[in-house]
Amino acid sequence: MSNKLNIYFIITFFLIIVISLQGCSLNKELQQENRQEIKAGNLDVRGEKLADISPIPLEGKWEFYWQQFLIPKSLDLKTISPDFVNVPDTWSHYELEAETIEKYGYATYRLNILTDEDEVGQSVALYIPGVATAYDLWINGKHRTSVGLVGDTREKMVPKYEPQIIPFELEHSELDVVIHVSNFHQRKSGLWDTITFGTADQIMNQRGNNIFIQAFIIGSIFIIGFYHLMIFVYRNKDLSSLFLALTCFAVTLRTLILKETFFVRLFPFINWEIMVSLEYLSNVIGILFFLLFIKREISNQKFHRLSIVYAIILIIYSLFILITPARMYTNTYVFFQTIILLIMGSLVVVIIYGVKQKKEGAFLQLIAITVLALSVTNDLFYYVNLLSTDELVSVGLLFYLFMQSIHLARKYSQSYHQTEKLSHELHQLNVSLESKVATRTKELKVALRNGQKIENSRRRLLASVSHELNTPLTFIQGYIKAMLDGVVSRDDSSYLRAVYRDTQMMVHMIDDLQELSKLESGQMYFQFKEVNIQPFIQEIFEEQKSIFHEKDLQFIYEEYVQPAHNHTFICSIDPIRIKQVISNLIINAQKFTPDGGMIKLEIELPAQGNGDEIKISVIDTGIGINQEDLPYVFERFYKIRQGDEVKRGAGLGLAICKEIVEYHGGIIGVISPKNRGSSFYFTLPIKGGIESEMESINS
Repeated sequence: MSNKLNIYFIITFFLIIVISLQGCSLNKELQQENRQEIKAGNLDVRGEKLADISPIPLEGKWEFYWQQFLIPKSLDLKTISPDFVNVPDTWSHYELEAETIEKYGYATYRLNILTDEDEVGQSVALYIPGVATAYDLWINGKHRTSVGLVGDTREKMVPKYEPQIIPFELEHSELDVVIHVSNFHQRKSGLWDTITFGTADQIMNQRGNNIFIQAFIIGSIFIIGFYHLMIFVYRNKDLSSLFLALTCFAVTLRTLILKETFFVRLFPFINWEIMVSLEYLSNVIGILFFLLFIKREISNQKFHRLSIVYAIILIIYSLFILITPARMYTNTYVFFQTIILLIMGSLVVVIIYGVKQKKEGAFLQLIAITVLALSVTNDLFYYVNLLSTDELVSVGLLFYLFMQSIHLARKYSQSYHQTEKLSHELHQLNVSLESKVATRTKELKVALRNGQKIENSRRRLLASVSHELNTPLTFIQGYIKAMLDGVVSRDDSSYLRAVYRDTQMMVHMIDDLQELSKLESGQMYFQFKEVNIQPFIQEIFEEQKSIFHEKDLQFIYEEYVQPAHNHTFICSIDPIRIKQVISNLIINAQKFTPDGGMIKLEIELPAQGNGDEIKISVIDTGIGINQEDLPYVFERFYKIRQGDEVKRGAGLGLAICKEIVEYHGGIIGVISPKNRGSSFYFTLPIKGGIESEMESINS
C-alpha cells in the first residue's frame, strides 16, 4: 500500500512539474518566436502583422544616456553619442568605458520601433511592469505617463512602483520610445523588468491573464492560511497550524505587493518606503514562521538547535528592516540570499535523512520542500537579474501546501481510523462495564435480599423462640413451683419425667428453628447428587418399616411406573434432606393415624400429567384435616387439631419440608378429603420424563 502511494505521489509530482515546465516553455517559445532582436536601439518588425503575433518583449540593446535627462527633440539632433546596454537589467551591471556605474543616479533610455505602413492607425500598447524607481515616458515626442517623480538627486525624486499599460494609436510607422529613469533609494535600478509591446487587445489580455493567475494564487494561499488559523482557534495547542497560517498570510502579503501590485491598488495612498518594507518583512517573516512550522514537524534535535539560530538571525534582520531606510536594507539582499539558501539546504538534507530513516510522510515532505526550495532559489536570483524567469515562490508554496494537505489528509485519516477503533473499543468496554455493573448490582441486590432474609429470619427466630418456648417453660415452672410448695411430692418421678420431656421438646424446637431460619435465609448448604430415585425411595421405606413393627399400624409401599419399561429415573437431590422430608411426613402421619390404620409411601414415575418430574406421596387413613386449615399447614408454628385436642409439637416440621422441597425445584402440597385421611405429596424434577399411561405395581 505504501509503495503504491509513493508511486502515485511521484507521478503527481512529475505531472505537475511537466505541466508547469510546458507552460513556461510554451510562453518562452511564443516570446522567442516573436522576439525581434533589438540592435543599436532599433527594433524592426516590418513584415509582421502585429495582430497576428503575440506581444513582443522589448529585450536587447537600448540606447542609454547615463546621468542625463534628454528630451526627444534633443535626441533627434543626434549630437550626443549613446551607449548601448542590455534591457532588462539593473544598470549597476552595466560597464561604461570599462567601469561599472553606480546603482544610484539617473539616465535616459531610448528605443526606435519600425512597423509596416499599414499598421498606422492600429491601437497598440506598452506594458511596463516595473521601473526602479521613478520614470517618465515619451512616445513619438509626446509625454504619455509618469510613475513617481524623477530627479537628478535623491531630494528631488519621489520613488514609486506601479505597473502600467500605456495604450496609444500608431500615428507613424516609426515609433520612438524615450524613458527617463532615476534611482536613489534602493539596490535595483533602471529598466530591470521586461517591457512588452503589442496590440491593445493583446496587452490587455496578457495582463488579464496575469491578474487572474496572481489572484488565484493569492486567494488559494489565503484560504489555506485562514483554514489553518481556524484549526488553531479551536485547538490552540496545535501551534503548527498557527505557524503555517502566518506563513500563508506573509506570502499572501508579499504576492499582493509584487507583480500587479494589488496592494497598491487597494491602498493607493501608501508610501513607497512602507511598501518596500512590507515586501522585505513579508519575505523574512514568511521564512521565519515556515521554519518554526517545519521545526515542529521534523523530529531532529540537530535541526532544532540549528533552526533556533536561524530564527534568531531572521528576527534580528526583521528589526534591521524596521529601523533602517530602504536605501540601506535593500543592499543587504546578498546576506538574505545566503541565509535563505542555508535554511533551504538544511531542510532538504534533514528531510532526505528522514526518507532514509523511512519516517512517515518524509517522502512527501522531500518532494514538496524540493519544489519550494527551487522556487525560492529562483526568486533570489530572479530579483537580482541573474535569471530571466518569473516570481515563483507563491507557486512553490502553493504546491508545498498541496502536498502538505495530502500528507495531513492521510495523517488525519489514520487518526480518524484510530479514533474509530478506540471509540469502538471504548464502546465495547462501556458495554462490558455496564454488564459488569448490572451483574454486580444484581449480585448486590441478591445479597441485600439475602441480608434482609437473614435479618427477618433472625427476628422471626427470636420472636418464635420467645413465643414457642413460653409454653414448655410455663409447664416446667409450674411443676417446679408445685414441688417447692409441697403440692407435689418431690419423690414423684412422673413430674420429673414431664420436665425432662418438655426440655427435650425445647431442644428439638430450637434445633428446628435454627434449621428453618437457615433455609429461609439461604444459608443452608445442600450436597446435590444424581440419584436413581427408585432404589433410594425403596431404601427409605425399608428403614422406616422397622419402626412400624412396634405399633399397630400398617405401612406399605407402592410404585406407579410406565408399563414394560426399564427406564432409570435420575434426580439431582441432597439425599439427606429428601430423606428428612419423607421422615417428617411419615412421623406426622403416625401422629394423626389411629391404631389399626394404614400409612402408604407412594411414588409415581413419572408424575401423572407431567413427564418431567416424579411425585412422592405419604398417605394415611387418619381423620384428615379441616378444609379451613389446609392453606396454613405448611406455615411455621401451625399445629393441627385432632378434634378438640392440639397435638403437642413445635409446628415447624412441615415448614422445613416446604423449604427443602422448593429448594430442589419441586412443590409440596396436601389433599385431605373430610374423614378420609390425608395425602401429603411433593415433586422432584427428573432428567427426562416419560408421559404415558401409568399402571400400579403393589410391592
